[in-house]
Amino acid sequence: MPAHSVFGHRRTGSGSGATAFKELTKRDAQIRMGTELDKLMMTVPEGLREDYRSQMDGFQRLFSRFILEKGPQMVWDNILPITDGTIRSYDSLTEPSADQIKDQLNKLVVVKLNGGLGTSMGCQGPKSLIAVRNDLTFLDLTIQQIEGVSVPVSGTMCGYNLGATVDRSILNSLLNPPSGELHCEFLMEVTDKTRADIKVRMLFSLPFSPLSAKLDAWKSHAMKRVLEQELLTMEIIVNPKTLPNGTNVIQLETAVGAAMKCFNGATGINVPRRRFLPVKKTDDLLLVMSNLYTLQEGTLVMSPLRQFTTTPLVKLGPNHFAKVAEFLKRFASIPDIMELDHLTVSGDVTFGRGIALRGAVIIVANHGDRIDIPDGARLENKVISGNLRILDH
Repeated sequence: MPAHSVFGHRRTGSGSGATAFKELTKRDAQIRMGTELDKLMMTVPEGLREDYRSQMDGFQRLFSRFILEKGPQMVWDNILPITDGTIRSYDSLTEPSADQIKDQLNKLVVVKLNGGLGTSMGCQGPKSLIAVRNDLTFLDLTIQQIEGVSVPVSGTMCGYNLGATVDRSILNSLLNPPSGELHCEFLMEVTDKTRADIKVRMLFSLPFSPLSAKLDAWKSHAMKRVLEQELLTMEIIVNPKTLPNGTNVIQLETAVGAAMKCFNGATGINVPRRRFLPVKKTDDLLLVMSNLYTLQEGTLVMSPLRQFTTTPLVKLGPNHFAKVAEFLKRFASIPDIMELDHLTVSGDVTFGRGIALRGAVIIVANHGDRIDIPDGARLENKVISGNLRILDH
């Protein structure tokens, strides 16, 4: 049988030719990826190479797992319902005393995980630099939140959940667990799902052997242990992306919550919805920039004037509103949405100043049409379609 060339390698036919071909292709992909990463390293300034090398090595391991692992990442036959006591109610937590608060905050360091970089929102830099309120960016608000409790902060502050602030009751539950309960090394906040939650993660139980290390409260040695023993093996998420030039790529990710299985005494707390305020799309950005929230020490708090406990469902058309720059151009000012329940906007639509939206509002400009909502408009339970132009004179 003639020899075949695969990415520069040669092989000859055999009884297990297909298997050998696949394995050779995988090995070749790993080698090529390593070569490309080495080329990237040569572009990094000398003083930064050690840190970058660690990041490159981490990606190389992730890529190798993606190439070599077989079968589905999640075997659904192994999924079990979570057991009683795994998730605690936030209302069951106790507020620490004044003396306890001071002592506990002295033991706390806040690490802000680098969330999404805002590529789907057209951001050219970190999402943390988007102005959210009063010219304050995500980064500004995060710093204000941390200054309010006077604790050290580290990490890349690009988190997109503006509701994830230091909570003293949660901290107290970690450092002073109820009598008879195991010390918790990993705590996850969960909240009730709403109709706006499209990308949802759930808690469930998998049968796995408990770790043999000593149970203890969350301290640096817990993280040190799982890293040294290479226990942090989270499921790989394959996220398809399209580059600005139209090239289709895949982005390999892992979810930090998936590390829950790697720690001892892991538990969840069902927290109020106010602690989950993500900004992943311009739909969310419209909400946090609106009068729906007031600003208190860097924290966005639902306005007491809002009659409903839930936020409006907002869907902005991806072709005209998905990018932050385009989104900002289409709003002369952010509308009053205090009494809004649902907003859908599709097509070439712009909003003037001083607009109020109430109830359910649907605005659809068909292809080739344009709708300009005039200054001071009051729209309540309206469907607007067709063509509406307002011209300067």
